[in-house]
Amino acid sequence: SPPAMVKESWEDEIRGEGFGESKFKIYEFAEGLRDHEANAPPYFVVWLHGMHQGMIGPRDLKTMQWRLRRRVVFMVPLSPRPWDGLNFNWGLAFTKQQNKKELGFVF
Repeated sequence: SPPAMVKESWEDEIRGEGFGESKFKIYEFAEGLRDHEANAPPYFVVWLHGMHQGMIGPRDLKTMQWRLRRRVVFMVPLSPRPWDGLNFNWGLAFTKQQNKKELGFVF
């Protein structure tokens, strides 16, 4: 099984003109790799989930890195909080009316 060590590099927030506050974290994982794997350029993954303001757990990210056998940097944003009549899920904005039957992200 993968090692449990997690390196959280930093945390910040993004604020845009068309959406409200959206927090994110940056994680980097490189444990358990052979020299040639650790020295290869890292993969950069943006994990666009953030459903219901939930964050994927670092242990899940570590498992992905371990299976890729490569150093990986993950950017993990939360969906923005509701703003100016819009809700957000999986990188998409929608109104309450568009979200009937919780399908606001289906087009």
